[in-house]
Amino acid sequence: MLPPDARPTSAATSELAFAFTRFAADRCGSYAPLYAHLASRIAGDRELLAIAAHASPGQSQPDLMLAAVHYLLARQLGFPLARYYPTLTSDPVPPGAAFPEFRSFCLAHRDELAALTGSRLVQTNEVRRCSYLLPAVTLAARLAAPAPLALIEAGASAGLNLGLDGYAYDYGTGTIAGDPRSQLTLQCELRGGTPPPLTRPAPDIAWRAGIDLNPLDPLDPDDAAWLRALVWADHPGRARLLDRAFRAAAARPPAPVHAGDATALLPALVASAPADTAICVMHTAFLAHLAPPDRARFEHQIAALSAGRPVYWISAETRADRAEPRLRLATCVNGTVASQQALAQYQSHGAWLEWTAQRPYPPSPAG
Repeated sequence: MLPPDARPTSAATSELAFAFTRFAADRCGSYAPLYAHLASRIAGDRELLAIAAHASPGQSQPDLMLAAVHYLLARQLGFPLARYYPTLTSDPVPPGAAFPEFRSFCLAHRDELAALTGSRLVQTNEVRRCSYLLPAVTLAARLAAPAPLALIEAGASAGLNLGLDGYAYDYGTGTIAGDPRSQLTLQCELRGGTPPPLTRPAPDIAWRAGIDLNPLDPLDPDDAAWLRALVWADHPGRARLLDRAFRAAAARPPAPVHAGDATALLPALVASAPADTAICVMHTAFLAHLAPPDRARFEHQIAALSAGRPVYWISAETRADRAEPRLRLATCVNGTVASQQALAQYQSHGAWLEWTAQRPYPPSPAG
């Protein structure tokens, strides 16, 4: 049983219930019917909410709890609950009757789940996000030319997206972007009438590094198992794509991912990047994990780092106004944000991209 002091207060329970309800309705829906069903039912179950409450501050409790269950099920496939999980069986049962078995599994493994939710982080390394990052990095490279890029990713997880120039990309245009020799091809539907800036080969990235509170090693079996568990159980295709990304990562030198707070580590990484490179900082679904003061501090730090050389800042984050393009590129010069451009809308896991930025693109401040 959970210790009494681990149980959330009534106010905290209501807030947590709302997080699960919103997760089910806004993020899952028909896109992830199993997780939509489970999350909506967890929202009304105080015992399951008490398990989810072990998550560290700033973490998405629905993502974390569902991943913890997914992780345990994948390790022990004999449990009946696994028959509802498309990632764990080739013939899944429809999710409508899954919750009673889900609840029983959670209560039988509550101590393990509490330990996982209390010690693990949401570190989804969705490699298909590179499909919308690639054109943004391409644009940054055009602005920085002739200098090659030094690419830094905040919230890099296992660093798979730092290798975006080594993947092939199929946008349905008849031409493969990126590296056509890659063993990993990422497919992404283009929407709208504006083509994104794409090149073959991919932009010149001369140096790269990542930052994460708890870097994961894609070649470590347990780290790889947690990364697989973070893939929503509704999406076996994403799980297979992640496995191919693991194989691609094993075939190339790994980009270093440094452990620590992004704001604290950024200055040293920028200083260590080769002097002849242009700094490009990128992050996806990262800011939501920061408290508002930490978020403001991080954003101020990126601008401040441009005092010595321009910084091209790519952010792919949720916007308060859903109509606003989520993918943005800011050019920071002399310690301030000199310009900012809205680039595109996208599906969070990279299934589609709608490029909205219009040509001509702004000239490079580096001249």
